[in-house]
Amino acid sequence: MLDPIEDWVCLDVETASWLDLRDVTADVYAQHSSTHIYTAVIGKCYAKDKDSVLELVRWRPDTELDREVEHFLRAGGRIVAWNAGFERAIYRHILAPTYKWPTVDLSQWRDAQAHSLAMGFPASLDAAGRVALGRDAKDMEGAKLMRRMTLTVPDETQGWTRPHETDANLDRLEEYCATDVIVTAQLYDTLAALSLTEHQVWLADQEINERGIYVDLERARKMLHLAQHRGGQIAQEVATETSGQLEGVTSLPALKTWLAQELGRSAQRPLNKAEVDLLLSDPEIPAKVRYVMERRKEASRITSLGKLKRITLATSPDGRVRGVLAYHKAHTGRWASRLLQVHNLPKDRRTKSVQEMCAEAIDAEDYDALDMLWQPLDALSLGLRSLIAAPPGKELIAADYSAIEARVLPWLAGDLGKLKLFANGVDTYVKAAADVGSSDRQLGKVCELALGYGMGVAKFSDTATSWGVPLSLKEAARIQRSWRDSNRDIVEFWGELESAFKYCVRNPGATRQAGHLWLKSHDSGALVYIRLPSGRHLWYHDPRITRLDTTYQSVGDDGELVEKSFEADQIVFYQAGAKGMVRTSTYGGKLAENVTQAVARDCLAVALLNLRKTKYNVVMHVHDSIVAEVDEGYGSVSEFISHILDMPPWAQGLPLSADGYRGPRFIG
Repeated sequence: MLDPIEDWVCLDVETASWLDLRDVTADVYAQHSSTHIYTAVIGKCYAKDKDSVLELVRWRPDTELDREVEHFLRAGGRIVAWNAGFERAIYRHILAPTYKWPTVDLSQWRDAQAHSLAMGFPASLDAAGRVALGRDAKDMEGAKLMRRMTLTVPDETQGWTRPHETDANLDRLEEYCATDVIVTAQLYDTLAALSLTEHQVWLADQEINERGIYVDLERARKMLHLAQHRGGQIAQEVATETSGQLEGVTSLPALKTWLAQELGRSAQRPLNKAEVDLLLSDPEIPAKVRYVMERRKEASRITSLGKLKRITLATSPDGRVRGVLAYHKAHTGRWASRLLQVHNLPKDRRTKSVQEMCAEAIDAEDYDALDMLWQPLDALSLGLRSLIAAPPGKELIAADYSAIEARVLPWLAGDLGKLKLFANGVDTYVKAAADVGSSDRQLGKVCELALGYGMGVAKFSDTATSWGVPLSLKEAARIQRSWRDSNRDIVEFWGELESAFKYCVRNPGATRQAGHLWLKSHDSGALVYIRLPSGRHLWYHDPRITRLDTTYQSVGDDGELVEKSFEADQIVFYQAGAKGMVRTSTYGGKLAENVTQAVARDCLAVALLNLRKTKYNVVMHVHDSIVAEVDEGYGSVSEFISHILDMPPWAQGLPLSADGYRGPRFIG
């Protein structure tokens, strides 16, 4: 019999639906009337002699759930899945209510994909199997069949039909599902488990995703209508200006051909954002071309406004969008987002009065009023954040860590002088500007955030310019030297990290310390990991020291960029990519960026765990900002901030600070 304490089951389901999971959340998918379960395969995993023994059980909607599995689930046994959010949604909305599977608690679930991501392995089952198990793990023919069988179409009785549902296909699909269960079980058995703390972080992530974000669908529909209105205007204006040669600016081939005729350039030349900006910067281009390119640039806003369609598709019947946060998607452990891409919503830096007047015009669907206030598509793009709202009877309370990376980096590097500035409330951006001979706070901000990881002169010049601080190469070189002279502890930290990493690569089984960090290599030399102050690890797989051609950039006395190439030892390792492990290189500054962002992430994770014990119900977090939903009038911003600044002993001496607000909508 399965032991609820020692043993576990592995679950995978195969479904079909009218909906496409690339367009909707698992929660919406699972609740749709067309969604149908073909089969579920359950692997019984018995912990015997430290090895799991797998017994497969197959289930279809016309069969009973295996009795042993049923008793096991009722007793609180573990359920393992790959990307468990999908299986949890199917279980919650279909398997339990429709087929009377036992109700299970979130605490019973484990996600083998989360274990893979935490170890720096891929998110895909196939790629993770190749890396961790050393063999092709995916049934590719079965995968092709599965994709065909997801097709569901309306039938004549207002129901749904599945054209590929045959006995032979069902049997083959079940084999495919069973293969995925076996691979998932083997990976769960092979990969390092999440630490107790990190498992709690994953549980908090699942709770936040299941709680979901309430969205203002009515405003979203109005914004989409206004965007379509302006899109139609642009098409008409361009058609008129070009005497019908162009029907708009959305067809890239047509636009490239037209530009080739007008400017004598190749029709194969790219027409990305940088190219459009380059054309518009040329004072000599014909007025007609400038007019069309300006409309092309304006229309590019419509791409970001594509979120307006996705919001409608992704919203569950209760007005919430669930499952938008993606756990541990970056090598550093940071979250990313799905579908709505809440991590890259445009920041609205307009004055509060302008924001409010534009919102009133949008809610009234008054295009002319909006046009008088702001460029319409730009106003709609900047208003995307406001769609994240509090439902009736609720408010949002949110807070954002202040310059967290600029605080974590000197803490890791042991820069006591800079830490004292933060502790005394000194504006370090003003101080950084003064250190390089300027009173421009924005320049100081660019220096702190761009130069802290070893950025080169040319890139620093470009970055500063993109942040509204134009710098010549000569001036960028001077500022870079001056900043490094004023931040010797950080510069030395880059060298310590790189030296410790290389030592561990060259000496398998070795351990080295760099600031608050410990680096260690596996006895086999197959990986180096960095132990963060929280106890979490950053994994660097198959690291090597390789002699490679390196380009060094400097700026001459005449202000021109000088490049010198030479051979040097470089660190290379394998990092998870979209389709598997990808060879990449790193260096001291990049390692400093990795660990700084990882520690900032761990601070956010601590905050989520702190808030989990309160009535501040977190609905989302973006970068270093956390948003909670509360009853109207409950709590306070100051209390909320106190929770997210309450750090454990490992963060002693880290001078965190945060600012917050409360209101009906997400600001950022």
